[in-house]
Amino acid sequence: MEIIKINLEKLDKKIVQKTAQAIQKGKIVVVPTDTVYGLVGDATNKKAVSKIFRIKQRPINKPLGIFVGDILMARQYVTIKKAQEKYFKTGQTFVLPLKGILPLQRGTLGVRIPRSGLILRLLEIVGLPLAQTSANLSGQPAMNKIEEIIKIFRAQIAQPGLILDAGSLSQKKPSKVIDLTGLRPKVLRE
Repeated sequence: MEIIKINLEKLDKKIVQKTAQAIQKGKIVVVPTDTVYGLVGDATNKKAVSKIFRIKQRPINKPLGIFVGDILMARQYVTIKKAQEKYFKTGQTFVLPLKGILPLQRGTLGVRIPRSGLILRLLEIVGLPLAQTSANLSGQPAMNKIEEIIKIFRAQIAQPGLILDAGSLSQKKPSKVIDLTGLRPKVLRE
Protein backbone atom coordinates (compact mmCIF):
# COMPACT_ATOMS: atom_id res chain seq x y z
CA MET A 1 0.00 0.00 0.00
CA GLU A 2 1.78 3.10 -1.29
CA ILE A 3 0.91 6.52 0.17
CA ILE A 4 1.55 9.71 -1.80
CA LYS A 5 0.94 13.26 -0.54
CA ILE A 6 -1.08 15.39 -2.94
CA ASN A 7 -1.97 19.07 -3.06
CA LEU A 8 -5.51 19.51 -4.41
CA GLU A 9 -4.92 23.22 -5.08
CA LYS A 10 -1.97 22.49 -7.37
CA LEU A 11 -2.23 19.00 -8.87
CA ASP A 12 1.10 17.40 -9.69
CA LYS A 13 0.79 15.98 -13.23
CA LYS A 14 3.19 13.11 -12.42
CA ILE A 15 1.11 12.01 -9.41
CA VAL A 16 -2.12 12.23 -11.42
CA GLN A 17 -0.53 10.19 -14.23
CA LYS A 18 0.82 7.59 -11.77
CA THR A 19 -2.64 7.31 -10.21
CA ALA A 20 -4.29 6.86 -13.62
CA GLN A 21 -1.75 4.15 -14.50
CA ALA A 22 -2.46 2.36 -11.21
CA ILE A 23 -6.20 2.38 -12.03
CA GLN A 24 -5.50 1.13 -15.57
CA LYS A 25 -3.50 -1.75 -14.06
CA GLY A 26 -6.50 -2.78 -11.93
CA LYS A 27 -5.35 -1.27 -8.64
CA ILE A 28 -7.73 0.31 -6.15
CA VAL A 29 -6.92 3.85 -5.06
CA VAL A 30 -8.04 5.94 -2.08
CA VAL A 31 -8.66 9.45 -3.41
CA PRO A 32 -9.95 12.71 -1.98
CA THR A 33 -13.21 13.58 -3.74
CA ASP A 34 -15.40 16.66 -3.63
CA THR A 35 -17.21 15.16 -0.63
CA VAL A 36 -15.25 12.53 1.34
CA TYR A 37 -12.34 10.17 0.69
CA GLY A 38 -13.32 7.43 -1.73
CA LEU A 39 -12.16 4.07 -3.04
CA VAL A 40 -11.99 4.04 -6.85
CA GLY A 41 -11.05 1.54 -9.54
CA ASP A 42 -11.74 0.72 -13.18
CA ALA A 43 -15.50 0.06 -13.29
CA THR A 44 -15.08 -2.14 -16.38
CA ASN A 45 -12.53 -4.45 -14.72
CA LYS A 46 -14.24 -7.29 -12.84
CA LYS A 47 -11.17 -8.05 -10.69
CA ALA A 48 -10.84 -4.40 -9.68
CA VAL A 49 -14.54 -4.11 -8.82
CA SER A 50 -14.36 -7.33 -6.79
CA LYS A 51 -11.32 -5.99 -4.95
CA ILE A 52 -13.24 -2.87 -3.88
CA PHE A 53 -15.86 -5.15 -2.31
CA ARG A 54 -13.13 -7.10 -0.48
CA ILE A 55 -11.28 -4.01 0.73
CA LYS A 56 -14.47 -2.38 1.97
CA GLN A 57 -15.90 -5.70 3.26
CA ARG A 58 -19.08 -4.74 1.43
CA PRO A 59 -21.83 -7.29 0.77
CA ILE A 60 -21.88 -8.19 -2.92
CA ASN A 61 -25.62 -7.45 -3.12
CA LYS A 62 -24.98 -3.77 -2.22
CA PRO A 63 -23.89 -2.26 -5.55
CA LEU A 64 -21.25 0.38 -6.17
CA GLY A 65 -21.79 3.63 -8.02
CA ILE A 66 -19.62 5.06 -10.76
CA PHE A 67 -17.96 8.39 -11.47
CA VAL A 68 -18.28 9.58 -15.06
CA GLY A 69 -16.67 12.59 -16.70
CA ASP A 70 -19.75 13.83 -18.50
CA ILE A 71 -23.27 13.03 -19.64
CA LEU A 72 -21.94 11.30 -22.78
CA MET A 73 -19.99 8.79 -20.69
CA ALA A 74 -23.00 8.31 -18.41
CA ARG A 75 -25.22 7.51 -21.43
CA GLN A 76 -22.96 4.56 -22.28
CA TYR A 77 -23.95 2.84 -19.03
CA VAL A 78 -27.41 4.12 -18.04
CA THR A 79 -30.58 5.25 -19.76
CA ILE A 80 -31.05 9.00 -19.25
CA LYS A 81 -34.15 10.83 -20.42
CA LYS A 82 -33.64 14.30 -21.89
CA ALA A 83 -35.56 15.87 -18.97
CA GLN A 84 -33.18 14.18 -16.48
CA GLU A 85 -29.99 15.69 -17.92
CA LYS A 86 -30.38 18.87 -15.83
CA TYR A 87 -29.94 16.87 -12.63
CA PHE A 88 -26.38 15.89 -13.51
CA LYS A 89 -25.14 19.46 -13.00
CA THR A 90 -25.76 19.18 -9.25
CA GLY A 91 -22.89 16.81 -8.35
CA GLN A 92 -25.30 14.31 -6.78
CA THR A 93 -25.55 10.56 -7.43
CA PHE A 94 -28.46 9.43 -9.58
CA VAL A 95 -29.81 5.90 -9.81
CA LEU A 96 -30.92 5.04 -13.34
CA PRO A 97 -31.65 1.92 -15.39
CA LEU A 98 -28.44 0.10 -16.29
CA LYS A 99 -27.80 0.05 -20.03
CA GLY A 100 -24.15 -0.90 -20.47
CA ILE A 101 -22.53 -4.00 -19.08
CA LEU A 102 -20.46 -3.47 -15.94
CA PRO A 103 -19.10 -6.14 -13.59
CA LEU A 104 -21.30 -7.02 -10.60
CA GLN A 105 -24.00 -4.48 -11.55
CA ARG A 106 -27.58 -5.41 -12.31
CA GLY A 107 -30.78 -3.54 -13.02
CA THR A 108 -29.86 -0.02 -11.93
CA LEU A 109 -26.70 1.98 -11.39
CA GLY A 110 -25.75 5.04 -9.33
CA VAL A 111 -23.95 7.58 -11.53
CA ARG A 112 -22.25 10.84 -10.56
CA ILE A 113 -20.32 13.54 -12.35
CA PRO A 114 -18.02 14.70 -9.54
CA ARG A 115 -17.01 18.27 -8.83
CA SER A 116 -13.42 17.24 -8.14
CA GLY A 117 -10.70 18.43 -10.52
CA LEU A 118 -8.60 15.41 -9.55
CA ILE A 119 -11.34 12.85 -10.28
CA LEU A 120 -12.34 14.57 -13.52
CA ARG A 121 -8.70 14.53 -14.66
CA LEU A 122 -8.38 10.82 -13.79
CA LEU A 123 -11.57 10.09 -15.76
CA GLU A 124 -10.16 12.00 -18.72
CA ILE A 125 -6.87 10.06 -18.69
CA VAL A 126 -8.36 6.62 -17.99
CA GLY A 127 -11.27 7.15 -20.41
CA LEU A 128 -13.51 4.77 -18.48
CA PRO A 129 -15.94 5.12 -15.58
CA LEU A 130 -14.55 4.67 -12.09
CA ALA A 131 -16.27 2.34 -9.66
CA GLN A 132 -16.57 4.36 -6.47
CA THR A 133 -17.60 4.18 -2.86
CA SER A 134 -16.56 5.93 0.33
CA ALA A 135 -13.18 4.89 1.79
CA ASN A 136 -14.34 3.11 4.92
CA LEU A 137 -15.41 -0.35 5.98
CA SER A 138 -18.98 -1.24 5.06
CA GLY A 139 -21.51 -0.01 7.61
CA GLN A 140 -19.11 2.56 9.09
CA PRO A 141 -19.43 6.33 8.60
CA ALA A 142 -17.67 8.00 5.66
CA MET A 143 -14.34 9.55 6.64
CA ASN A 144 -12.56 12.83 5.96
CA LYS A 145 -9.42 12.19 8.05
CA ILE A 146 -6.71 10.42 6.08
CA GLU A 147 -4.90 9.19 9.21
CA GLU A 148 -7.99 7.17 10.21
CA ILE A 149 -8.35 5.75 6.70
CA ILE A 150 -4.70 4.67 6.56
CA LYS A 151 -4.95 3.08 10.02
CA ILE A 152 -8.09 1.11 9.09
CA PHE A 153 -6.81 -0.18 5.76
CA ARG A 154 -3.33 -1.05 7.07
CA ALA A 155 -5.02 -3.47 9.48
CA GLN A 156 -6.86 -5.28 6.64
CA ILE A 157 -5.70 -8.21 4.53
CA ALA A 158 -7.20 -6.69 1.34
CA GLN A 159 -5.76 -3.20 0.92
CA PRO A 160 -5.86 -0.44 -1.67
CA GLY A 161 -2.77 -0.30 -3.87
CA LEU A 162 -2.38 3.46 -3.56
CA ILE A 163 -3.56 6.18 -1.18
CA LEU A 164 -3.52 9.85 -2.17
CA ASP A 165 -3.07 11.83 1.03
CA ALA A 166 -4.53 15.33 0.76
CA GLY A 167 -4.70 15.69 4.53
CA SER A 168 -7.98 16.03 6.37
CA LEU A 169 -10.86 17.14 4.16
CA SER A 170 -13.42 19.67 5.33
CA GLN A 171 -16.44 18.11 7.04
CA LYS A 172 -18.80 17.09 4.24
CA LYS A 173 -21.24 14.27 3.78
CA PRO A 174 -21.22 11.79 0.91
CA SER A 175 -23.28 12.87 -2.09
CA LYS A 176 -27.05 12.75 -1.99
CA VAL A 177 -28.41 9.68 -3.82
CA ILE A 178 -31.57 10.18 -5.85
CA ASP A 179 -33.49 7.41 -7.62
CA LEU A 180 -34.69 8.57 -11.05
CA THR A 181 -36.18 5.24 -12.13
CA GLY A 182 -39.75 6.06 -11.05
CA LEU A 183 -42.26 8.71 -12.06
CA ARG A 184 -40.80 11.17 -9.54
CA PRO A 185 -37.28 11.54 -8.12
CA LYS A 186 -36.93 9.75 -4.78
CA VAL A 187 -34.14 10.57 -2.30
CA LEU A 188 -32.45 7.36 -1.14
CA ARG A 189 -29.73 9.08 0.92
CA GLU A 190 -29.58 12.68 2.10
